[in-house]
Amino acid sequence: MDPQYPNSIVTIDPSSGKVVRAQPVGSNPYIVRPTSDGTYLYTAYLTSNSATRLQLPTLGNPLTWSLRYSATAYPWIALDLQPAPGASQTSAVSLGSPNSSPIGEGGVTIFDNGIARSSRANGYGGSFGGDYISLQWGKDTSTLFGADITDLHSLSVNSSGVTPGSDYSLGSYHLTSDLHIRYDPGTGYLYNDDGKVIDPANGNILASLGSSGLIAPDSSLNRIFILGQTSTQAGSTGFTIQSFDQTSLKPVSSVALSNIVGDPQSFIRWGDSGFALVTYIRNTDSYPSGMLYILSDSAFTSQVRSGNQSAEFQPVSRTWTH
Repeated sequence: MDPQYPNSIVTIDPSSGKVVRAQPVGSNPYIVRPTSDGTYLYTAYLTSNSATRLQLPTLGNPLTWSLRYSATAYPWIALDLQPAPGASQTSAVSLGSPNSSPIGEGGVTIFDNGIARSSRANGYGGSFGGDYISLQWGKDTSTLFGADITDLHSLSVNSSGVTPGSDYSLGSYHLTSDLHIRYDPGTGYLYNDDGKVIDPANGNILASLGSSGLIAPDSSLNRIFILGQTSTQAGSTGFTIQSFDQTSLKPVSSVALSNIVGDPQSFIRWGDSGFALVTYIRNTDSYPSGMLYILSDSAFTSQVRSGNQSAEFQPVSRTWTH
């Protein structure tokens, strides 16, 4: 936890790395999700069953609400929270407990301005339940996808709430409960941290990239980026970001990172040529604790393919523990 900005959401200038704005929120915020139109930012907490919405860019006018969808509901925390595309006041939340197995017992609830819709998708332990560890909206607000370490779940959303649909097996993973899926509206496909490209219409696995880690597809660059470790980096503080052509799915280039403190937990693209990653430092007294790294490399994100670099391609995998 940053002693200068404890329990706060901060705005950082990526060119300088300086904090330009800070807004105190609840204890241990660990999910940060901006809306697609840049109107709001949502956060949820590691130690409480609540969520907060802040206005952008000021981080002002916080709206905080309980994630308990009924008076009798167990006080689960948010495993994931995703604002709806084109509907910035609506969010989907998967509920559960990281200390239970399966963790996604709380299912999925849709909230509008903090008010829960009546129909919800049960988690494991309820009829037709699923373990919705990671959530992604589809092309609009009518479709939602949830994933666990083996399955993809399709859900339908309407004004009453959310209804479970089809389940698709995606095979076995070497990953644990922190598997993520990402939806790219440019291709209409889902991408997961196991390096699979998935057609959400039928659950078919269209391709496997042969690498695994934290994945960030970006159709504006015709690229897929994966942060992981090569075999020679395993067990060290070195990591590699690999890029793939999003059309051919062939490797394009890679860039090595050294002296990264902690285990990467979140990886995103920003701007025309930037990346950001957040790490979690294990075995520390204060939790959550970690580092934020901001990177910019216009040559690496270029759409021009570099043949000689791709010839040196080494698959990366998510096996790091420090």
